Amino acid sequence: METDLKSGAFQQLSEVAQILANEETRGWKDKGNKVVGYFCCSMPEEIITAAGMLPFRIRGTGSEGTELADTFFSSINCSFPRHAFNMALKGEYNFLDGLAIGP
Repeated sequence: METDLKSGAFQQLSEVAQILANEETRGWKDKGNKVVGYFCCSMPEEIITAAGMLPFRIRGTGSEGTELADTFFSSINCSFPRHAFNMALKGEYNFLDGLAIGP
């Protein structure tokens, strides 16, 4: 996708979004702080922030398949949790200190 943006802001944001444990997240952890993953908007991330932890929205960025997760999910299940779970099984979310699941 091409844009006519003259600044590199969009490119910089796009690059950061492609990396799960980006520089800011790693810096937060390097200071001894915790990062907690959460799914969707049903989990109020303010609760995680109020507890002094960094909320990280689980996403399927970079997922290339669901081969491991398919052992646990059927093919009729939504592809998003299958991709996210597959990434977790591969250790791609190992930088997380916990997972919060809302109502």
